[in-house]
Amino acid sequence: NQGPGGSGRKAPLRARRGSVMDAPALATGKPGSGKFDRLRATRQSMSHFQALDAETVKKMQRDSYDKSEAAKIYSQHMQAFLLVTYLILPTMSMVQFRGLSCSEEIDLGTSEKYQYLRVQTTIDCNGDAHKSFIIINWCLILVYQAMPLVWLTLLLGVRDRLVTVNNDTKKASGEGALQKVKYSKNDVVLSPLKFLVFDYTPDCFVFDVIDMYRRIAYIAFLGALPFSKTMKATFGIMISIFFLMIHTTFKPYVKDTTNKLAEFADYQIFFAYFLALMIEAGLIGKHSKTEDALGVGIALAFVNLLVLGIVAWVSTRAVMRYKAKQRALANEIKMHRNVFENSAKGITVMLSGDKPNSFQADRVRKNSLGGQAAAAAAAVAGHLGRRMSGRAPKPAPL
Repeated sequence: NQGPGGSGRKAPLRARRGSVMDAPALATGKPGSGKFDRLRATRQSMSHFQALDAETVKKMQRDSYDKSEAAKIYSQHMQAFLLVTYLILPTMSMVQFRGLSCSEEIDLGTSEKYQYLRVQTTIDCNGDAHKSFIIINWCLILVYQAMPLVWLTLLLGVRDRLVTVNNDTKKASGEGALQKVKYSKNDVVLSPLKFLVFDYTPDCFVFDVIDMYRRIAYIAFLGALPFSKTMKATFGIMISIFFLMIHTTFKPYVKDTTNKLAEFADYQIFFAYFLALMIEAGLIGKHSKTEDALGVGIALAFVNLLVLGIVAWVSTRAVMRYKAKQRALANEIKMHRNVFENSAKGITVMLSGDKPNSFQADRVRKNSLGGQAAAAAAAVAGHLGRRMSGRAPKPAPL
């Protein structure tokens, strides 16, 4: 432990540990350098583990990047798939079911009877070509009609992330009202599904699936039923009444105006099918077909225009309310900006030590929101400014 020359001071660390940190011992590997050999082995092991950890970290980063990119690609393609199927499904269903709608049998005076396809009268429904087409058409119908079930599966799979039970509204039975869960717009799992649940209440977050089948039933399924027009009109009345009860009871939409519009649309559809049933039953047009047809046409036009007028009125009111909120927000922002500017001017004058003129003081007092607070802040700032300049008396000790 003695330093060079026996000075009594401790030798430097490098000198004291020369047997361990000696470079020649590393090169020669002479006997007696076991400590250094162990240290070298330890360092080599540490270097190996450090290199292994670096590779592991890089691999984890690559895996994480790959997963995030895969999630983004899934989100983009799934959203495109859902939007395309949502937009084309009603029209495609109408075209597919038209391929099944044949006319009533026509007696040609022979043993055979003739049926033609309504959408293309040159096609014989009893021909071999049409029978083969029906098989293919039914397979495609099943594929397309399963699309809403795919939506339903996706929605139920993330149900816990879309809605949750509100603990504040739990009843004695232990059940509580559902409420929507706020999620980020960048959520790659929920982002493709947001247009399916955005307009509905938490209790009816899968209602868009039911509503899609309602639309398909009206524009496609009823026309393909192999029944008479009277029966088709009766089924239309029953479906309209059923969904009128659903819209009235459950009110699936978030906005009350949307629920009211849905109810008006159900009444409109019910009235149209009811008039069709009366025409097919012979209750209208029994005495004077011209006058009755004119009356039915006027009634249907009035109902359709009434619903369109209600939609236009509600939309106009919504736009007007939105613009009014925008104007109110702009005025509030302008008012707060004036308040801050005037308060800043007053505080600047107080800090400078100069006494503001009556016009500036009056302006600050009148235009400030919460003028007393601004005046108090200005007074404190002025006092501190005078205190720092030495012109304000020091407060007496307590």
